[in-house]
Amino acid sequence: MTPALRKTGSFASPVFILLTAACSFIADLAHMEAPAVLSFSPAAEFLCAEDLREISVRFSAEMRTAVTEEAFSLRRDGASVPGAFAWDGGGKIMVFRPLAPFEDRRTYTATIGSGSEDRYGNSLPREYARTFHTRRELDTPRVLSSSPPAGSRVTDPRNPVRLLFSEPMDPADTMSAFSLSPSLPGWFSWESGMESFLWTPLEDYVPGKVYRVTLGKNASDTSGNCLPEDHVFQFAVPGENPAILSVATLDGRTTLSPAGDGDSPHPSGGIEKDEKFLVCFSRPVPPEERTRAVVTIPSLLLETEWREEGRELVLGFSEYLGWRSTGELHILDTVYRFIVDGENSVPLEISRVFYDDEELLFAHNYPFPSSSGSAFDVYVSHGEGAAVVLASFLSAFSIRAGNGCVYITPTRVEMNPPAPAPRLPVPDRETLFRVHCEVVDMPVPGTVELIVDTELRDDRDNRPQNKFVLEVNKQ
Repeated sequence: MTPALRKTGSFASPVFILLTAACSFIADLAHMEAPAVLSFSPAAEFLCAEDLREISVRFSAEMRTAVTEEAFSLRRDGASVPGAFAWDGGGKIMVFRPLAPFEDRRTYTATIGSGSEDRYGNSLPREYARTFHTRRELDTPRVLSSSPPAGSRVTDPRNPVRLLFSEPMDPADTMSAFSLSPSLPGWFSWESGMESFLWTPLEDYVPGKVYRVTLGKNASDTSGNCLPEDHVFQFAVPGENPAILSVATLDGRTTLSPAGDGDSPHPSGGIEKDEKFLVCFSRPVPPEERTRAVVTIPSLLLETEWREEGRELVLGFSEYLGWRSTGELHILDTVYRFIVDGENSVPLEISRVFYDDEELLFAHNYPFPSSSGSAFDVYVSHGEGAAVVLASFLSAFSIRAGNGCVYITPTRVEMNPPAPAPRLPVPDRETLFRVHCEVVDMPVPGTVELIVDTELRDDRDNRPQNKFVLEVNKQ
């Protein structure tokens, strides 16, 4: 007979072991969830600094205090804010109290890094950040208008400076940001609910000075929001103007006279497209007055050279003036008018064109029979004594026939060849170009265009004002 088996106290049921392991595994799973920030105080974006004492953060789980405090930071306008921590709610509520009180008109950002952990070692899934402001709003103030107007001339020796803003401004910040150069003593007065102020000088402006007004970007509104940039403008206080002794061309051949209202430009003044003028004054023009001593109508980019310590001004233009164009020089409020009509500025023009012995006229009918000895005579008018550049004519000249009506091939060009007596070039005023061609006539009608482009020029750099196109019909 086989003896029965006996159970001992140290024997553990396999079922019990499995159940214990399962419970431990389930408990571990229950604590693997990452912690979260459930609430943050203060909750509002805009706050009053006097009402703030601390920052409170509620987590979803009990946190490791040392690690979480290390992961927390509070910055005021970018600068770190020191403080002390306290915990409540069984380790779920962190309280941070700054060592110094919260400041008015500041921006605070609280950050909890992902390195913070709960008591089971689970970290925040991502950094948590919250920004709030100890001010009412964040809108940037703007300067809507200022006076005197920028660049103006002020005759009142105690003309006030006025600035109008888009919203009420902080008086202390704004006044400390204001400056005038050269400096003068003055006093401020505010109006329109702190949205504009007047600065009134206590001494007269100095005649002949240019004053620069600067309102620095540290000027702020009542919420502490600053201007986006410095607001700067200047005005001039005119002194006794120097007298204008003369305005003449630099070579002295033509003198301009002051113009009255309605006067026509200087007649037959011979002003050239690249003219320079010499302006002489009775005494030196102050340096601060020189940049606005001359204005042109129409507005042109000027080239200026001051001589004799400001007693003389050589005045030119950065580009050619147009032929027969009129202009005005406003020099220290005196007007001088002129017209560009100089002999050295006469533009080139195609005055007439002949094909063999017949003058070509626009839209007229002409035969173009086949020939190896035909030629176009092109007359170019110009200023007296000018010389047209042959190479420019070769580049500018072309012939175009439509519909394949005729084939015209230039073979060579002569400059100033002998011409028949009835149509000789005008001496010193015209240049003749003879273009020899091979002509192949085709039995179809069409048009023939003779073109001279604006590349044509003379030795004075004058060119045609427009491209020349002469269109005729082939019979």
